[in-house]
Amino acid sequence: MTIKKVILILTLAISILEIAGCYTTKSATGSAIKIGNHIPFITNVQSGKIIKDRYIASSSLNISSKSSFRVTITDFDLDVKKLYMRCFYPRGSEKPYLEFGPFDLPPQEKKRTCLYLNEPIEISGPPRDWLVEVQVEDEKNNLSNTYRLHVIINQW
Repeated sequence: MTIKKVILILTLAISILEIAGCYTTKSATGSAIKIGNHIPFITNVQSGKIIKDRYIASSSLNISSKSSFRVTITDFDLDVKKLYMRCFYPRGSEKPYLEFGPFDLPPQEKKRTCLYLNEPIEISGPPRDWLVEVQVEDEKNNLSNTYRLHVIINQW
């Protein structure tokens, strides 16, 4: 049996156990976490401008103009409730320049869904390259992964 076959068999076994909810792993603190806990996971975030009440995807936003974000998440429990955003300037800064949220999110209907902010936001600050971090939280207060997005802020 080749190494590729062994890896394939182990991957399949772990996947089957995970689907059945029987597989556990250790958290950073060393305590066991059941994978069936279904912590939400952000797979994509896209910035956009609001022009005439329409969302237009864009990697550059204008200072003091209406902006929004589309967040794609996967959550098997269908219980995501809040969204948090932190904007860092300059991009390598450790302290957020702006923070938004928590935003209440509409009820999920599917395991994988795209969510938009209910209300547009306005970014105020110096023009240049910014780093935006997005996280969501579910009903059990589980925080998702932190999704980082590079956004260019322009003077309008």
